[in-house]
Amino acid sequence: MRLLPFEPDVNEAGNENCDTTVVDHRYHRGLLFITLCLMGIGLVMVYSASIATAAWKEGNPTYFLTRQLLFVGMGLFLILVTSQIHYAYLLKFYKWIFIFSLCLLIIPIGLSVTHKGASRWIPLGPIHIQPSECAKIAWIIFLSALLTQKPQLLATAKCWVRVGLYLAVLSGLLLLQKDFGSLVICTFCMLVLMWVAGAPLKPLLVVIPILIVCAVIFVLIEPYRITRIKTFLNPELDTQNAGYQVTQAKYAFGNGGWFGVGLGGSRQKLAYLPEAHTDFIFSIIGEELGLIGVALVVFLFICLILIGLSIARKATSGFGTLLAFGFTFQIAFQALFNMGVNTSLLPNKGLTLPFISYGGSSMLMLSCAVGLLLNISRRQPPPPAYHCGPEPQQLPEPSLNRRRLSVEIKS
Repeated sequence: MRLLPFEPDVNEAGNENCDTTVVDHRYHRGLLFITLCLMGIGLVMVYSASIATAAWKEGNPTYFLTRQLLFVGMGLFLILVTSQIHYAYLLKFYKWIFIFSLCLLIIPIGLSVTHKGASRWIPLGPIHIQPSECAKIAWIIFLSALLTQKPQLLATAKCWVRVGLYLAVLSGLLLLQKDFGSLVICTFCMLVLMWVAGAPLKPLLVVIPILIVCAVIFVLIEPYRITRIKTFLNPELDTQNAGYQVTQAKYAFGNGGWFGVGLGGSRQKLAYLPEAHTDFIFSIIGEELGLIGVALVVFLFICLILIGLSIARKATSGFGTLLAFGFTFQIAFQALFNMGVNTSLLPNKGLTLPFISYGGSSMLMLSCAVGLLLNISRRQPPPPAYHCGPEPQQLPEPSLNRRRLSVEIKS
């Protein structure tokens, strides 16, 4: 039985149906407010975590802050644009969006722009684009449209083979870039969308062990991934090399305590903790703002996830529901993995903390996801206050004059 018990408000061609009862009312303000709060925290913490590195490497303490301000401004513009154009138009171009993202993934292969042995970036002058961030959004759009237009295939093996082939192509390109973290995010989002769309439980129970075996193979074929697993299991074995980042992140949380050492007072960011303003910015938050700051960030992400799930449940089309679930779980998985790595609960995967870590590609693509979530929230049935006119007031029933009525009967 499908979990989408409503008819879509768009047809397969991507056009709105004439008989739709959906009213385009205002966007979800809570989602926008939380996103702005996370972006604001990110700006403050990027500056605090990168000031020493920027002064040392770039000769300008505000180098990373200035660039992050530019990324946030561009992200807000993308939120504005994607929240205004009806998300149903994506149904017309979802195949081309996915193909375009695959072409972007091909470009970095063989380029000389590498970082720690991985070729994941396309150089465009002073900025570098990471196409895997675009691939995550394109994968969710493509899979949501595919499952919406072919719901009858969910119970068949053909659907799983078809989706598996698409995932295999995407996986191959991501593995060539040594971006195993993005592949994990895309795989988890695929499982969630298949389940939400109404796929039977038995195929899922068969597919999950296959995916686990594939993940083990992908780890074993790369020596650095085996090293990360060993470091995760016992980081004290090599605290100066493979376990250095994890160890320094632990020191950061230990220094922070309940209330932190104060904003700007981190010692680990002074060339002790690598990638302090990107992958390990959550550790700097723990050191400078303490458990209170960490709890605030976690609370904001929980609120964002709950709002996203609420938007998905109230969406008036199957495509909108799958899009909202996909984007919400993408943000949730990425935040969870980043926090897990920083707290030594998960092996290092190189994933940024959404809206907080420094990085343009991640900021722009996640802003598109939030904009589409706002777009979906605008197409929900409006609350009672938005219905046309007030509720009709019932007039009081006329009171009967029983004495007069009895006189008339006698006469």
